[in-house]
Amino acid sequence: MALEKWEKRLAWFRRHTEELGALFFPTVRVAHPLALQSPLCPSCGKEGVKNPRVCPNCQQHGPWAFLWARAPYRAQGVVWEAIHRLSHRGESFWLPRLADWLEEGFRLFAAFFPWDALVPVPLHPVRRRELGFNPCLELARMLGMRQRIPVLNCLYTVRAGSSQKTLTAPERAMDHDCAFRVKRGFDLQAQSLLIITDVLVTGLTAQGCARALQQGGAERIAVLAVGRAE
Repeated sequence: MALEKWEKRLAWFRRHTEELGALFFPTVRVAHPLALQSPLCPSCGKEGVKNPRVCPNCQQHGPWAFLWARAPYRAQGVVWEAIHRLSHRGESFWLPRLADWLEEGFRLFAAFFPWDALVPVPLHPVRRRELGFNPCLELARMLGMRQRIPVLNCLYTVRAGSSQKTLTAPERAMDHDCAFRVKRGFDLQAQSLLIITDVLVTGLTAQGCARALQQGGAERIAVLAVGRAE
């Protein structure tokens, strides 16, 4: 009787321990991300484009202030889930996995450049307070630590990112160009800078950041993301 009582208590303890573990240490489902397939646009990194002169994305949104933009994976499946949960829900336990994918992209596209610093895409203060952190800054820090590259958190955004569905392509480009500034006290003259972001869609956010860095004196600018959305 006593043994049965202890077995019931042990079963209760195990069940509730597993529930608490799942609550505080959620299981991250790891699936194989989908790699982007060549040919890629040499400028914006879009799939299936051999010549940047006929790339629809570059024709619509270019010319670019950056040399190139790249991502190793499609923003689909587990990559999109990880980006969404990190950037919209604040689930920071996705950071190491996303940093792994970002580092794979770095080794594939950017390791042969002598970068002076990594520059994360900034987050508006209102959104940063809601989320608790800037995902792009955390990804840049992790990549910088692994690759021994300094991180310059030198950009800020002057708008929270209102809906742009009613804007034309030129209006959206102008809106992004006006959205970013270089913080005071940063000397970017003649520097080679790699912008770090979680996802590339049109490239306009990266373009706004690149223009601000360019105006601040940066010489070589490129963009690296985890995923590329179509």
